Parts: sequence; C-alpha cells; structure tokens
Amino acid sequence: MTSEPSEGTPVAQKTESNHLDPWLDDGNIVLAVQEKYFRVHRSILSSYSAVFKDMFDCTKPGESEGERSEELIEQCPVIHLHDVVTEVQIMLKAMYDRSYSLPYYEKAPLSIVSAFLHVGEKYDIQWFIDEAKARLRCPFESTLSVAAKMTSSNTGTFTLFPGITGGDPHNFLVMNLLRKMGLKSPLPLAMYQCIIACPWIHVIDSYGFQGSLCMLSHRNFKSWVLMKKILEQFRIRLAQGLRVSTNCV
Repeated sequence: MTSEPSEGTPVAQKTESNHLDPWLDDGNIVLAVQEKYFRVHRSILSSYSAVFKDMFDCTKPGESEGERSEELIEQCPVIHLHDVVTEVQIMLKAMYDRSYSLPYYEKAPLSIVSAFLHVGEKYDIQWFIDEAKARLRCPFESTLSVAAKMTSSNTGTFTLFPGITGGDPHNFLVMNLLRKMGLKSPLPLAMYQCIIACPWIHVIDSYGFQGSLCMLSHRNFKSWVLMKKILEQFRIRLAQGLRVSTNCV
C-alpha cells in the first residue's frame, strides 16, 4: 500500500505529456528540467556521478525523502536541475543505454559530444569527458604537415574532426565548444583552416547552415583577427626574403 505524502508536502500534478524518456515506472527520483520530467533511479545517478551521490546523501538523519522534499510526483521526490533539457536527456540515456558509448571508429553527433562535455564537467562524470575529448582530437601526424597541405590545396577542405557529425562546414560550432570548455589544443589548426577557407564575411557577420546561424564567439573572433594579422605579416616578410636580388647572377 502506497504511503500518503506528509501534511504540508505539495504534490505536483504533471501531465504525462511532460514526461520524457527515460520515465521508468520503478524509478525512485524525478529530475525536473525546463518543465520536463524524467523518472530514474538515484542509485544509477550516484554510480556515475559523485555530485549526484553527494546531493542524495544530504538527507538528514531520521528524515525520509518524502519529509524533506518540497515536491513529489507519483510519490517520488523531485530534484530541479538548471540545465538544458536535451543535454540531461542525452546524459540519462547514456547512463541507461551503453550504445551511446560509440566505438572510436564511429562518428558521434556534435550534440552528444557537446552534452557529454557540459554535463560531464558539471556533474563530475569522467567517462563523458573522456568520450567527448576523444572525438575532438585532430588525428593527424603533425600540425605543420596538415597546415602545409591546407595551404598547398588552398581549399582547407580537410576534415579536422572526423569523429564528429553535425558540425558546420567551417567548424564555428566546434571551435566555440572547444574555447568554452578550455580545450585549446585543436584550436590553432581549426582557426588556420577557417582563415584560408572561410569567406571573411562569414567570420565578420555569420552564416546560415541547416536552419541555424553559425557565428564565432567573441574570443574566437579576436583570435581569428590576431592570427590573420600574424599570417599576413609572415607572408610579407617571406615575400621580401624570397625576392631575387638584382645583384644575383
């Protein structure tokens, strides 16, 4: 027989249309994100994340979940998360479905890589962080050799991030994610490719791709301006150095 909520504990009346997958009938905790709800198991969350484990361990001695919760849904305490609902859903599906852990030779959508980085950093889920970083590496023999190939082709059509799908043609979205998460190693190559292959008007303003507006972040734009200036100065000096002297035979 199900126990009734304690007096004074509000019971949330939520429609099933707000229930998102995963919504598990035997779940014992409800996560509320942007007015959407997931019913999952606190043991699963705790096994992946020390942050969630500490959150659940905050129950005072002698106090039940129902007594300490300010809100209940189907007798389950509600935890409100201040995150993006799609990223939380990706996190939960990955926890319950290991198919989200793709083999290294299979590509992963940028949306999943981005979600893994954001929630991985926030909730201390190292597996997510490692998985995302592996997709954001440039698997080339050396930065200089790839830069030379880009310059010789003058197209910059190399795929710098073969482990990712869903990015824009000039990698604005990937570069913004790298900068935001402090992953700076792949940035120089991506920025160089952007300089030699992307129309400057796209960098100055923005460009549309598959219904989305792609724009460099402010910090990446400043880096683009600085790198472009340095490259122009280098080209001028190189041209001056290669200029044939009139005294040469």
